[in-house]
Amino acid sequence: MATKETIKLIFATLEAVGIKHPVAWTTPRKVEEAIGIWTIAFGHLSDEEAMSACHSFISSPDCRWWPPPGVLLNHAPSTQLSDIDRADEAFGECMEAIRKYGWPSPPCPD
Repeated sequence: MATKETIKLIFATLEAVGIKHPVAWTTPRKVEEAIGIWTIAFGHLSDEEAMSACHSFISSPDCRWWPPPGVLLNHAPSTQLSDIDRADEAFGECMEAIRKYGWPSPPCPD
């Protein structure tokens, strides 16, 4: 489970690369509320996996502004692995559709 310390480290990392935190975080209380929300959102990840998601995010083209928790969660290794696991199923569905409906081939110009 990702701890509050890890979430604080993620926030510090995002700020260190030049991303400004949300303007709504005007008081320490608001920041603590955000840390609590992020801790709940990242509850199923380990500290290492949460930091890995942060590192993946900051090296991606998505790294332009402060991410909501869901955007960062999409960069978690376990999320990316589930997409890979799903790829075989999607390929199988595509091949089944081709067998059933055929491959569309446009007419060749003479």
